[in-house]
Parts: sequence; structure tokens; C-alpha cells
Amino acid sequence: LYNHFEYQLYAHTPGGTLLSLSNHYLEVSFSFSDTLVIDSGMLEVPAISKSLSEIVVFSGNADILSIRSAEMSAGSLVIGIENKTALTTGVTFSIPSFTLSGVPLSRNVAILPWVTTSISVDLSGYTWVPEEPNAPQYFAINAVASTVASAPAHIIVRASDSVIVSAQLSGLEARQVTGVLAPQQIMLPSFQETIAVPSELSAFHPADASLLLEIINGTGADAALNFLLTASNGNSLTVSGVALSGSAGAPTTSSIYEPNLAAFLDPFPDTVSITGTATFGDSTTEVTIGTSDFAFARVTLSAPLTVRIDSFTIEGTPEAQPISGSDVSEFTDNLESGTMHLEVANHLPISTVITIYVATDSALVYSAPDLQLGPISIAAGKTNISGIVFDTTRSESDLILTAADLQLFDSPTLFFGYRIFLPGSGGQVVRFTAADYLDLVAYFTVTMRNGKGAW
Repeated sequence: LYNHFEYQLYAHTPGGTLLSLSNHYLEVSFSFSDTLVIDSGMLEVPAISKSLSEIVVFSGNADILSIRSAEMSAGSLVIGIENKTALTTGVTFSIPSFTLSGVPLSRNVAILPWVTTSISVDLSGYTWVPEEPNAPQYFAINAVASTVASAPAHIIVRASDSVIVSAQLSGLEARQVTGVLAPQQIMLPSFQETIAVPSELSAFHPADASLLLEIINGTGADAALNFLLTASNGNSLTVSGVALSGSAGAPTTSSIYEPNLAAFLDPFPDTVSITGTATFGDSTTEVTIGTSDFAFARVTLSAPLTVRIDSFTIEGTPEAQPISGSDVSEFTDNLESGTMHLEVANHLPISTVITIYVATDSALVYSAPDLQLGPISIAAGKTNISGIVFDTTRSESDLILTAADLQLFDSPTLFFGYRIFLPGSGGQVVRFTAADYLDLVAYFTVTMRNGKGAW
């Protein structure tokens, strides 16, 4: 395409007399219309680079006021490219706010002349950090289309030639989002507790009853809690509190303790129904939530026996235990060694002292036992803030049997007894519930000869 034109002009006259040349001339003008448009041409095309950018506004979720970052679990980006030119075109596109291991999303592709193609990018694993922390939030899709110079070749260029780049995001899902949440209320599972009151206690009225709510929060947001308790006796009670934030890998446990539940349970109801809500987000605080997050509550209604205990001793009735085997003397002749083993689980709010007795005569179990293991002191069970035992204290003890002790097994029957000494509560009030217990397990282990060696 040249920037000058050349033309030739031929003119003639029919002839005649010209007396003077003054003020006589031949004038020729040449011009293009202002609307001249070149539709196509055979050109030597220089290198061309064009930059494109499109802003995509995040319509979002009404519950999420502002996203600080989002870790994607699913989603795809489809880039469509139409090369409507006679030149091979290289296209580089990028989304700076989407990164994978800190590297911004970017792709390069070369498109042959007159070819339309598309490429798809799996966005799972990418992290999106919006370019604007406050609404409206968006991300920019940038593209650069480049061609190389055609020199020395000339190619046909048309006014309709173009390179079109389009982008489409679909199926975006996040495994974790950090941002600011609007208050979002969820209903907690409702349930009903049946209260079995012995008929002997029908004339009793609870004087000391409590409610313990334990909320396990595996989310990155604090939760405002509200519970409604409705009893079949017509009473109702509202309890509220806060469950502190945690995470799915390290959940927190928050407790709400209501100590004054006696009036609610008077008279004793047959059932208590519990419903509740948890509200996450406060429109201000930045929180982190994910697809693996969870939250649930444990509810304990307690009307414990509240007493002061003086020291006392419980003595068990001796129990018989036959020695297996048809020939007992042959059995004991082969004994090499033995151990008496005791396991104790204390789920009482007071400590105990345990002694185990063994005799071959039931009448001598306590007065003249053949074996005695103990006394062994066991600490009280572990109690919560309301004084109720929630975990068991365990202890194990062994008594190594002597050669004389092993002769006990000559008897076809051994008699076992126990004494449990409770030293009392020291003048302090302690709380017993139906779940409290003291569990004892005692047994012997022996080593025997089988003629070739011990087993």
C-alpha cells in the first residue's frame, strides 16, 4: 500500500485565436472522499501486538459479604480463541488473582490462520484472592494477541480480520473460604430425652439440678447459641452462650452450664425436648470456613444426689471360684510361678481404698485369708465444673505369688472377698449420679510346665 498516487492528463482545444495568456489557465484537482474505506489489500504486515482485558464481577453469595481468599475444589475456565486472519497468532492469557502454589494462572497458545479453538483449565487447587477486598469484588482476565511480521511476503489483509478471545468460568466450588460472613442461622438437630424417675422418688422434689451443654465447634467462626428446653411438666427454659471458633482438624469444646435447673424439673417430667440454633458470622469479623467443617452439641441433664459423706466400709460377700481340671494336685505340681492381678475403675466423686482377699475356706476370707492384695488407694473420678464425674480414674496392681501361695491351687475352690473403704468427703458436698460406679476385676495368671518346658 503506497502513500502517493500518479496520474496522466490529456487535453485539447478545437483551435482558434488566443490574443493573450493573461488570466487563462487549465486547472485540475484530485481528492478522496472522507468516507474512503479500504476493504482489503495485499500488504507487507509488521509485527502486531494487541492487549485485551475483561473484568468479571463476582455476584457471590448473600451470606458472604466479602471474600479475602478462596481455595477452589472444583471449577473450570474455558478460553475460546478465533483467529480470523491470514497470520499465525500467539495468544497469552492470564488471571493474576488465581494462583497455584503462588504462581498466577497463565497459558500460551499459537493459533493457525482461520482457526477457531478453545482450551480448558481445571481450577481445582487454585487459590483466588480478589483484586478488591470489598464489594463489588472482581477478577481480571488479561489476554495479549501477537503476530510476527510478514516481510518480505505480502499477504491479503481484510478490514474484517480479527482475533477474538473469550473466557467462561463455570462450576466454581471452594473447599475453604476466608472472608466476612453475614449472620447466618442454622437449626441444630432437635432431640428428646426421657427421664426415668423411680416410683420411690415420686414424692421427692429436685433441690439440685443442672444442665451442661458442650458444643464442639469444628468451624473457623464463633457461633452464638440459643437453646429452648421444653419439659412435659409444662415448664420451659431458654439457655444461650457462645461456641468459640476452631477448625475441622482442631475443634474447640465450649461449655454452657446452667446450675439452677431445679424449678424447671419440678415436678419431675417424663420427657424434656431440646431445640436450638447456632448463628455464625457478625458482618464484621473475618473468619475461615470449609467443606469439612462441623459443629455439634452434647447435652447433659443432671439431678445428682448431693450429700456430705462420712467414712464407711463396704464388705462384699465371699464368692466361690472353682479351680478347673479333674486332677487338681497334678495341676499344682506343674505350676512354675503366678501373679494375682487387680484392675480398678473409679467413677465416683470420692477416692476409695480397695483390698482383695483370697482363702480356701469361705469362713476365713476376712479373718484369716490365704492371700491379700492391698489396701490400694484409688483417686476420685475426674469431675467437670459442676462437680459431676465425667471420666474414670483407673489403676492396676499385681501381687507376685510365692511357692507357698501356689499351693492354694491344691484346693478345688477358692473364695474371693473385698473391702471397699470410702474415706468420706471431708465435710464437702459431693454429687453422685446414676452413671457413677466402682468396677473391680481380679484374676490370676500362672506359668505351668507341660513336661518339656514352661507355658
